[in-house]
Amino acid sequence: MLMKLPDHASPGVISSFHLTSNTVNSDAKHDKISFEFLGTDRRPTLQTTIYAGATGGKGEEVKLWFDPTQDFHKYGIRFLVDDKPVRVLQQKNAGTYPKGSMAVEATISKGYDKKVIWSRGPFLLHLRGFSISPSPLAIMGHFNISM
Repeated sequence: MLMKLPDHASPGVISSFHLTSNTVNSDAKHDKISFEFLGTDRRPTLQTTIYAGATGGKGEEVKLWFDPTQDFHKYGIRFLVDDKPVRVLQQKNAGTYPKGSMAVEATISKGYDKKVIWSRGPFLLHLRGFSISPSPLAIMGHFNISM
């Protein structure tokens, strides 16, 4: 998928894209894979997070090497940005990976520890080119997700 972040600077804004098994009660045990962009400065921090049954959730952060507000960039669940890996998972225990069906969500929200400067809005997240295609392992529930 191609994504372009809001171009109005405000440190408290989080732009995110999720695959989630829970769209009703955020406190329930659920699976989630997410890209979360912390802040709207010209080089925000990208945090990737994986929950399986509401456990795990330790995000990994990377400072982006480009300004994601100026143009669309390609993101994928293999945790790629413009075809460069930003996170590599080592499968030590298959029980720590999401297993169920998931819905797609894109959100812009207020961060927990920073003030949003609302007068700098509107904060618009632009998305295009989302697709899901089966991989050779689709029979085992594996899919290539091109976000």
